[in-house]
Amino acid sequence: MAVDPLAELSLEEEQVARLVDFYESYASLALGWADVAADSGRHRMEAASALRSAGQWAMLVDPSHALDLLTESGVIWHDLGHGFGTFLLTAFGRRPLDDDELAQQREVLVMALTNSPSDDVPPPLRHPQQQAYLFLALAQMRRRFTPSAAGQLEEVAEGSAHRQGVMPVGSLGSPLHTYWDIGLRLLRNGDDYAPVVGHVASMSGRYAESVVSAKANEHLWTAGAAPVDVSDSDLAAITMAGRRRWGLRFTESVDSVTQRVSGLARVPVTLSRVMDGEVRAGEHDRAARTDDRWPRSSDESKPRRRISPKEDLPRRLDDPRATPGDDDHPRATRGDDDDPRATRGDDDHPRATRGDDDDPRATRWDDDHPRGGR
Repeated sequence: MAVDPLAELSLEEEQVARLVDFYESYASLALGWADVAADSGRHRMEAASALRSAGQWAMLVDPSHALDLLTESGVIWHDLGHGFGTFLLTAFGRRPLDDDELAQQREVLVMALTNSPSDDVPPPLRHPQQQAYLFLALAQMRRRFTPSAAGQLEEVAEGSAHRQGVMPVGSLGSPLHTYWDIGLRLLRNGDDYAPVVGHVASMSGRYAESVVSAKANEHLWTAGAAPVDVSDSDLAAITMAGRRRWGLRFTESVDSVTQRVSGLARVPVTLSRVMDGEVRAGEHDRAARTDDRWPRSSDESKPRRRISPKEDLPRRLDDPRATPGDDDHPRATRGDDDDPRATRGDDDHPRATRGDDDDPRATRWDDDHPRGGR
């Protein structure tokens, strides 16, 4: 049974849209820093985290854009060697990983789990949490492996100490063995999905508890600063994986169990259904194309809000070129009426307010914008 996520979370659409814009802007800033910083990896990770946060908020109001954001986040994490990136791309990516990429990732995970002394295992995949995310991603792709390759992965995973691991994983702090058990059941042949339903129900209950606790501080909650993943991409992705693996039977079982808990507990499950529909629509769209460029918006009539660093953004926190809020900086504050690059609220400025109906960069909730109101 679906619920209204915004109503359950006591949030307004425009409030959520502002938070999406905030996290996207921070991601742009971090990517700008990464272009010039010696330690570019750290800034890229900041950008990936911000894009994931933006994507989770966007899941509530704009699932198509959420896929764009989660894909961009996943690409960065994946390129940096984090299993979490592969997990995101498997669930939400605009294009599935190709067979060569999957085979390489499988080999790397087997080496990591067997403690093989190989430079081919990136440092992040030495950590159990990242191994768990990569295992979940690969288990969903079992049909794309040869029987011998899938069998080797299952044998290594069955013998791993992670089956009893208690290290917390994800924002809900679920024990490692929960993620490992879900991955094993996705990988094996058969229909033993009841334990996975139980895991999803348990995680949904903890999600509801965490949201209730977060909403206790109204200021942090309304500002989007509460320490909680509002849409919980982990839980949504796991539910999507179960639906793809076992079909309607799994979905009905999850609905039956979670509706006994609370409306809040059903928010990630509801969002998983919405996001899965968006992914399937994108797959149908790709099948009709001969050009398979990626990433791609599912609706190319809408201009893609591609993250790209702006030249006028400060490149580092310690950049001597002070921020636009520095009164002594030639790029004076946005509130300086004499500045030729005055605020967006300056009606005479060519980059007038986002609410200006004639501005081609009007907001997504501006009905005249090509990405018009929701």
